[in-house]
Amino acid sequence: MRLLLHAASPSGLLTLLAATAAGVLPASSDRVIVFDSRTAAGRGVGEAIAAGLRLPTSDMCLDLGPRADAAAVVRSLAPSVVVLDAAAAASAERLATTASKARLVLFDDGGRAPSPTPSQLSRRTLERITDLVFAELIPGLRPVLLRERGDTLRRHPVPLPALREAAAAWAGAVAAPRRIQEWRSPGERTALVLGTELPELGPLAEAEAQRLAGRLVDAALDTGLRALAFLPGPGTGRADALRLAEAAAEAGLACAVLPTDLPAAVAHLLVAPALTLSVDEPWLLALRAHGGERVQSVATGRLLPRLASLCDARRPRLALTDAVLRRGVPLPEEQEDGAGDTLQQLLDAVAFAVAPERLSALRPSATRTLLHSPALRSAYVPTRLAKSLHLDEADAAPAAAAPSPQTPPGSDPQGTPRAGSPASPATPPAGRRGGPSRRGARGAAQDDAAPRSIPLPPHSTPRGVVGAASGLAVGAASGLRRWWQRGSSA
Repeated sequence: MRLLLHAASPSGLLTLLAATAAGVLPASSDRVIVFDSRTAAGRGVGEAIAAGLRLPTSDMCLDLGPRADAAAVVRSLAPSVVVLDAAAAASAERLATTASKARLVLFDDGGRAPSPTPSQLSRRTLERITDLVFAELIPGLRPVLLRERGDTLRRHPVPLPALREAAAAWAGAVAAPRRIQEWRSPGERTALVLGTELPELGPLAEAEAQRLAGRLVDAALDTGLRALAFLPGPGTGRADALRLAEAAAEAGLACAVLPTDLPAAVAHLLVAPALTLSVDEPWLLALRAHGGERVQSVATGRLLPRLASLCDARRPRLALTDAVLRRGVPLPEEQEDGAGDTLQQLLDAVAFAVAPERLSALRPSATRTLLHSPALRSAYVPTRLAKSLHLDEADAAPAAAAPSPQTPPGSDPQGTPRAGSPASPATPPAGRRGGPSRRGARGAAQDDAAPRSIPLPPHSTPRGVVGAASGLAVGAASGLRRWWQRGSSA
């Protein structure tokens, strides 16, 4: 059996390696990693491999970017399974169309999980996807990506410990530390800026990009730091680095641009920053979930009302980052019993507002959340967008009337597992270290009926699989309101 692994960025490649090490993706004897060096993120993948990144010995790497016969090459490989990167949906659609007989798996490094399914993926491609592999940056939070598939899709989280272990292995294999350390004084405390592409802001884009650079420098100064390290992310470029360098120089800060072949997780390990800054880089949330790291999101509160499109797919991700890092909404594992699944409510409501037709199953829960939490609605769902949804109290059926998005598959409307279901007492969900899950039935929704690893076609038998790594139905509206009042405008 041949696996074709689509890595659109260094972060995507890191997720694929972590999924393999955790046993989520099989370490078969015949795997081909493909990337496209015509994009900046794709070049980062090629540079990482050239810099000495250790890959499984059986993996072969193929740059499809410069090849005029890329489609013919993919067809000649005749893959049994194609693992597509959700971060590059247009490229993923081309690969899926070319490999028309292969089974499809969609994977995400955390950047697309909070957002609705990309529109670039055709209906036929979506119907062929059997599994979703996603980086579980916030344990217990269910992705919005492919939520419309319901129980017909197997979901496989890549645990945060596995991602951290893969990042540590990457950091130990490349020659970047010397390049990173030589620009700052020994022992100098540094702020790490994780670059992200700004959402579509129309004519405001240039002014907001300039303002963002100043905000990032101010955040470092407010913490008493005198050095900045900037990691360019997908969609960022030389202009972003120059803006930040100029703002840093005006403030008397040292500033260096890190290699583009480093995922955010690896750059964080190599720089060991006193503060990590970004707009909504997904790894910020992973650092917050891990604990012990000082992180700060910048400008989310300012950018949300300025999005050029009401239905921008970045709105849910910006809202999620803003809620956790600026307003202090607790993570699922930090919630008190009976407090309600507030973070999941928030994410689902904002995602529904952005794609109500695709996520129509979320209308009851989203309607309850948006109608009963006006502060949440005003923060993340503009009035024009809310009116376009035609929210009606009649749609806000009681949580017990129908399974909510948080109800584990195979459960009755009250969330009680049916006999023989994957979440029933006879088959409790496994925890990260092999014991009972600390998340209970709520977290079981993520693993819903899915085997621990991606099942292979019946005729396939991989030579080995690396062992697994160790390792939000509505709450009271008053419980939400106090969080929305926190934090100053960003």
